[in-house]
Amino acid sequence: MDNGFVLAELARALRLVVLRGVVGDHSPQAVRVEIAPGVQTDWLPWLRWAGFAATHRVPSIGEAVLLVAPEGNLQQGVVVGGLSTGLNPVVGDSVDVTVARWADGTEARYDARSKTLSVHSEGDLHLSAVGKITLEAQDITLRTGEEGRYLLDHHGMATLLRHVAGQQFETETWVSGSVVTGLPDHGYHPPEVEG
Repeated sequence: MDNGFVLAELARALRLVVLRGVVGDHSPQAVRVEIAPGVQTDWLPWLRWAGFAATHRVPSIGEAVLLVAPEGNLQQGVVVGGLSTGLNPVVGDSVDVTVARWADGTEARYDARSKTLSVHSEGDLHLSAVGKITLEAQDITLRTGEEGRYLLDHHGMATLLRHVAGQQFETETWVSGSVVTGLPDHGYHPPEVEG
């Protein structure tokens, strides 16, 4: 076999082992990568966690990626993304901060230096568990907006407390279970319980 031909084929294969491109189309299972203007690959898997701990994030259309093609075989390619570009800039600016941000502005951020985990949702935030949820901290603050409401629903088993203080101030509270505090009551007596 001609050594020149072998070397040329080897060089060609090496050039095709790792390619840069952008996601041209996507589905929940695979993506197509545009490797040249108007030239897209077939549907290919992208790199993700897929063991006992799994993740799912479909690469965005227009997201810059690397296409790794073993021996230059695009049919065996795997897509690795995403690379930061002007269209998709870096979302963090600190070596101590890990950030996950979505297109609508929803964000999860962990600052290892201050040991602070922050979650912001542009919509609703829903936590659920088959077992129990425990919130434990030195201080806990629940703050609603100006027209917001704080609701506690204990599967229909709650008690309504109504406190009226003059003509301008009235509060209603649904109480479930009991509250234990070591603070003195300073002469305060709880309102009457209505059934």
